[in-house]
Amino acid sequence: MPYDPESDAPMKVGCQILRTAVDFNTMVLKGMTEAKALSVLKTCLTPYDPSVVASLEKVLSVEADSVHVYELHPDQIALGMILDEDVHSSSGVFAATKGMEVDTAVLKILKRLTRGGADCLVRVQAPK
Repeated sequence: MPYDPESDAPMKVGCQILRTAVDFNTMVLKGMTEAKALSVLKTCLTPYDPSVVASLEKVLSVEADSVHVYELHPDQIALGMILDEDVHSSSGVFAATKGMEVDTAVLKILKRLTRGGADCLVRVQAPK
């Protein structure tokens, strides 16, 4: 539903929030940086609600200020960390996807990557 500055019906506002979030997420999942995706949302021919985009930008800046990216050996990774990139085995087999929260299943997969003495670092996000 395109942004209509004349309407503030709750359903339309909810639709705008959802549309903005889905479109932003789609761009990021396709490899666009968050900054570029925000820029697209701000300058798109089919306008997004500027207050929704501004709120998204504020949330992203808060998250960026509160997390740090680490490169860790799987034995150093803790539950709750977020994968900062797709993870592949040394032979190129896909193991886990960027953005996944590390739970016990993901941790087992990551630790299997280092069986047999393989030296592997995984980029993760964790609170500062």
